[in-house]
Amino acid sequence: MDYFDYISAIISTKVSAGRQKTAENYRCAARSLRQFMDISGLGVHLPLQDVDSGLMLCFGNYLTKVKRVSRNSCSAYMRPLRAAYNKAVAEGLCVDKKPFAEVYTGVDRTRKRALDESGLKRLLSLDLSGSSGLAMARDIFFFSFLANGMSFVDVAHLRMSDMNGGRIRYSRSKTGQQITVKICGQMTEIIRRYHCRGSEMVFPLVGGSKCHKDYDTALRWYNRNLYRLSKIAGIDGGLTSYSARHTWTSQACRLHVPVSVISSCMGHTTEMTTRIYLRSLEEAETDRYCLAVVEHYGSVWKENGTKGAETDMGECYAGRKTKNIRRKKNFDNLNHGKKNGDCIKQKCPPLRKRRTF
Repeated sequence: MDYFDYISAIISTKVSAGRQKTAENYRCAARSLRQFMDISGLGVHLPLQDVDSGLMLCFGNYLTKVKRVSRNSCSAYMRPLRAAYNKAVAEGLCVDKKPFAEVYTGVDRTRKRALDESGLKRLLSLDLSGSSGLAMARDIFFFSFLANGMSFVDVAHLRMSDMNGGRIRYSRSKTGQQITVKICGQMTEIIRRYHCRGSEMVFPLVGGSKCHKDYDTALRWYNRNLYRLSKIAGIDGGLTSYSARHTWTSQACRLHVPVSVISSCMGHTTEMTTRIYLRSLEEAETDRYCLAVVEHYGSVWKENGTKGAETDMGECYAGRKTKNIRRKKNFDNLNHGKKNGDCIKQKCPPLRKRRTF
């Protein structure tokens, strides 16, 4: 069976199950592999039994050296291809040759995407009366932050029917987990500002249908405006659609909210996923405590240690110099004292007997 035909069947299954983003990941990975094979003169068909480590190594080199993608992006192409191959092996369609054993399929640690308190205040204090697009992007960001770090895909597809009794109850798109969020006054104000009367959607980001193309357009609009906002507010590293989610997690941790509660609010299936969000914050906290220790004992060393060291070294050098002069004088009197051309003979002092106990 052809590898690309098998991936196309998986894509159809994912689309039928409503997993549009996963289907798009498979589609992009298969498209890139087919493009690589076409450029390399390997044809457009790839039997499952011909998928081996040599092919995947060459494909990985093509991605990193020709396409200039990052290590994480290369891994994002490899993982769907590996999943499809493992599924074919499980169904008995081919023998497992472990073609992905020598290529990278992990996830490297990325840069910190959370805003600190000062950055969040700068963002909220911007005067955006002259740009409705930037103002809406900021309000969506703040709504996502207030809604326990709700991801943008869930904000975009949020419906009026999801709000009842002063709470938002929705199913997270990525995991399907049910999440409940209490609606605060600021969230109500943002909803009233942008909700179109008669529309079933809370925000005018996507249409009433679950058209994935509309969502992709909204996501690009959102990220583009967040980038512009980060430049205006002077936020290092920029802002992305995930920044609000990371920011809420970091601020909750700083307020000593238990990790189990943070994990439940974010819809994570395990606390291990939550700790990935908190990793950069934990490193910052560790650095802060370590720096406090260094500064404390560094000041002690500066006040006492340096002065004492200089005094001790001066006394040590002065004592050594005096001792050397005395030793040189004794040597001159002993060996170089002359009378009538003859050396003066002097007795050596008797050795003191060592006491034994």
